[in-house]
Amino acid sequence: MLNLLKYEFRKSGGIKAILLIITAVFQIVFMIGLFGDFEAPMAIGASSLMLIAWIGIGIIGIYSILTLHKDMNTKQGYMLFMIPKDSYRILGAKVIECGLSIWIMGAFFGALGLLDLSLLLKEFNEIDQIFDLLKMVIESVSELELNAGFAMTLVLFILTSWLFTVVNAYFAIVLSASFFNGKKFNWLISLAIFIAISLFISYIYNKLPIAEISAMKVSTNLLSIGFYLIPTVLLYFITAWIMDNKLSV
Repeated sequence: MLNLLKYEFRKSGGIKAILLIITAVFQIVFMIGLFGDFEAPMAIGASSLMLIAWIGIGIIGIYSILTLHKDMNTKQGYMLFMIPKDSYRILGAKVIECGLSIWIMGAFFGALGLLDLSLLLKEFNEIDQIFDLLKMVIESVSELELNAGFAMTLVLFILTSWLFTVVNAYFAIVLSASFFNGKKFNWLISLAIFIAISLFISYIYNKLPIAEISAMKVSTNLLSIGFYLIPTVLLYFITAWIMDNKLSV
């Protein structure tokens, strides 16, 4: 399993290196603007870093999906399934690598954001007052717990729900390569199943009290994380079973 994980991390190393290089460039732009008292570079750097954070985490998941699609549809990728490992370990390595990459990158961008925000507040004291006022307004009209614990669990919930989307895409890809292999519009059928599952899980979640933003606290964020982990794990086992029993390699 460890060797499979190393293999998956190596495959995604290039795209992560590119994201980090782009991040470093805009971080330098932000720092130049901040300490050089140049408003335009500071604004460009800050906005670009926020954009990269969200897009970068999305790219990691999409890249993982494309990698599995390549493994399912090319001779080179098929060689992965010729090794003496069951599909549960092969797919498990992909899920773990993707999950760890999403959460680690999320933590990295979160820490970088806090660092930049602290530098910004230190440089411009009046911004601190604006944030305090904004916090008071939000807390006065909702039950949100605006603290570090709430922010961390909320971000973790968003990342976990994205991991569910990725594993759901794994399931659709494996369906296309197994049950629907050779059938006309097999990709369209798999896409429809992917969308249907996503909408169904979202529908159930939105019916629960924990989905109400005004009621979200650290405890409800943790419940939301647990909610999305359940279909993620379930889809993983179903997908691995299909790979083991229905996939022709």
